[in-house]
Amino acid sequence: MEEKEILQLIEAEQARRRTADAGHVRRLSREVGGDMRAWCAARRHAMRAAAMALLVLLPAGWYMLLPQRTDDRQVLCNVRGDEALVVNRVCSVVGNCAERQVVNILNMR
Repeated sequence: MEEKEILQLIEAEQARRRTADAGHVRRLSREVGGDMRAWCAARRHAMRAAAMALLVLLPAGWYMLLPQRTDDRQVLCNVRGDEALVVNRVCSVVGNCAERQVVNILNMR
C-alpha cells in the first residue's frame, strides 16, 4: 500500500465514524429531549399563572396590610369656610402651630 491509499482509507474511516456519531447524537437527542417542547409549554404556562397571581395578590395583600383611614373628613381648600381646617391640618403636619402666618394670609382675602 502506498501512502496515498493509506490516507484515503483513513479519510473514509473518519467519514464513516462522523456519520455514525452524528446519527448516534441525533438519536440520543430525540430520546432525551423528546418531550422538551411540552415541558417548556407547561413551564411557560405555570410562570404566566404565577406572575398573574403575583400581580393580583401582591397589591391586594399590601392594601390589606396598610392601615385604613378612620375619619372620612375631606379637606377641601377651595370651599369657603374650611380655611381654618386646612390651617389646622397644615400646622399639625408641620408641627409649628405657634406661628400661624397662613391664617394672616387667608384673612387678607
